[in-house]
Amino acid sequence: MGSVGAGKSSMLSAIAGSMQLQSGDFNRRGSVALVSQQTWLMNSTVTSNILFGREFDAVTYQKVIKACELRRLSERMVRSFLGVRKRASRLPEQFIRRTIFKNCFAYFESIKNSDIYLLDDPLSAVDVHIGESIFRKVIGSNGILKDKTRLLVTHNVKYTEGSTVKIMKEGTLTRDTADLEKLASMSDTEDKVDDESESCETAEERVPELRKRKKSGLLKEIENIKDVEEEKNPKESIWLYLIQAAGIHNVLLFLLLQTSHYAFQSARSIYIASWSDSDDSGMGSRIWNFSMFGAAEVISFLMSCYFLQEACAQSSLNMHRPLLRDVLTLPMRFFDTYPTGDTPSRFGNDLDTFDHAFPTAVRSMLKSALQVLSIFFVISYASPIFIFALIPMAIVYFKVMTLFVASSKQFRKMEKDSRAPIYSLIKECCAGREMIIAFGKEEHTSSLLGTILNRFARCKMIVQWSTRWLCHYIDIMVFLFAALFAVISCRYFGVAPALAGLSLSHAFSMDMLNMFIHALSYLEHYKMGGERLRDYSSLGKEQLSLEREDRKNWIGEPSIAIENLSVRYGLPLVLKNVSISIAAREKVAVVGRTGSGKSSLTMAIFRVIEPCSGRILISGKDIDSVELNELRSALTIIPQDPVLFSGNLRSNLDPFGKCSDDELWRALEE
Repeated sequence: MGSVGAGKSSMLSAIAGSMQLQSGDFNRRGSVALVSQQTWLMNSTVTSNILFGREFDAVTYQKVIKACELRRLSERMVRSFLGVRKRASRLPEQFIRRTIFKNCFAYFESIKNSDIYLLDDPLSAVDVHIGESIFRKVIGSNGILKDKTRLLVTHNVKYTEGSTVKIMKEGTLTRDTADLEKLASMSDTEDKVDDESESCETAEERVPELRKRKKSGLLKEIENIKDVEEEKNPKESIWLYLIQAAGIHNVLLFLLLQTSHYAFQSARSIYIASWSDSDDSGMGSRIWNFSMFGAAEVISFLMSCYFLQEACAQSSLNMHRPLLRDVLTLPMRFFDTYPTGDTPSRFGNDLDTFDHAFPTAVRSMLKSALQVLSIFFVISYASPIFIFALIPMAIVYFKVMTLFVASSKQFRKMEKDSRAPIYSLIKECCAGREMIIAFGKEEHTSSLLGTILNRFARCKMIVQWSTRWLCHYIDIMVFLFAALFAVISCRYFGVAPALAGLSLSHAFSMDMLNMFIHALSYLEHYKMGGERLRDYSSLGKEQLSLEREDRKNWIGEPSIAIENLSVRYGLPLVLKNVSISIAAREKVAVVGRTGSGKSSLTMAIFRVIEPCSGRILISGKDIDSVELNELRSALTIIPQDPVLFSGNLRSNLDPFGKCSDDELWRALEE
């Protein structure tokens, strides 16, 4: 036991092997199970999180679930967060970590094999009566862990009866009677609150049949909830979205100049071929004309590159700014339901794709398409009869292109989908490093990461194999086409040698079709990234008021009045006709069981969730008429799970730089 910052969690981390020994001796015998103060959740099912790589034992599993009061909490969990996901195993992380990990995570892992249990205040996140039940059934002298060594960090003196008590103060272990009496007096105060909540527990125990009747209907309602990711709305063409982002004038000028470039290139080739069949008269004019073709070709190419870069820069700005604005205005439910690696992937891979890879693919596709058209034009000019041979060849190429583009799109989608779990797992491992080390699950985590990487590698290999297949297929077709042209044009139609040589050299350049099909497949793949970016704009945003009001003007006496407030996350109401009046400078305590709606009440005041009925008045003004930024900047909350942003202490205390050093020091000292 000890005050905050005394070193209790650090001592457990040192015993678990997560801290480096600087001096002294340390001996530990037996395996260790750790319940860290910083709870950790894997992106998986509830059962997978509890087992953590162990084989499933139904008897032991049910025994631990019952001892940890997880059956009772799981039903309340579903009721509190109905509508966020249609599977209970994918409900919001914050509630799962409070109800499962601090009660059950370490117990199942360690019930068979572990010898030492390091419990860093695991009962602080649950109701007092539930905590007492868990302590009695699991940690206490008659619990599941009665034959094991238990080291429990707690602030509740009731959990120390019959145990050896050590007080930690400023990083050292003592047995200060005054500190113990102080903690005991605080625990007595908590008991008074606990007595008030016993009636709620008794009332709930009187209606077991009602809960059973509601359970089946509740689960059916959950199954009928549509996942946020699966909602589809009629949308505009993705190509129109991308063209508008890049600027229509930039796109049109780029297409015109790029077409002009290859038109001048073809004209220059035909001009020099016809030049070889003429006499030497007019040499100066021919050189001048040839130079003009070359100059026009270079100028059109440079101008097309300029407008391509302009289109890329404009599209980058027009896509990044709305995306950032959309993410910042998304409701909190979005971050509880979408995978953790989804949003970083949008800002990372997808935006980077449209900054670099997408313009290259567009240019490659247009270049190869125009070059193939110029090749067809030159060959048709040299031997018009060969146009009839191009028709069946074009049909074959079209079939190949359709097959490859469709399959390549799916292959690359598989590759993209298999990449996101890698980011999620790496992020989870970094956050749960202490738990992984304490449980000795480094090999299990490495194996899990290897499985995900192998899945990604298989998808990547399929993409490479399909690409190699296309290359060989196109090469064979080009060789047959060039050979056929050489035989037919020279042997049967007597094409001029200069034109025959020009046409034959162009025929061997028909492998540009390979580049065209590749570029087209890449564009189809990159287009899905554009669809994902655009889809963020179609997600529900927090409603902002059209009128921006000054916070200093609308807040007078800081009073709060809640009138018949009802709130829901999905289908059932979590707050039902709540009415309360809090006067200015009045301190009010809201007491209730886990899942009773205490946190929902605070979220409704911050308008994180919008009310179904009723209203909330602050200083006599309806908060629905106040702009969200002004409302939330006028309120302060101390959340259940504190968060520190990357940076120094000052940036976390005063992120907007409004306070002086004296004010910050005064706040720290107080």
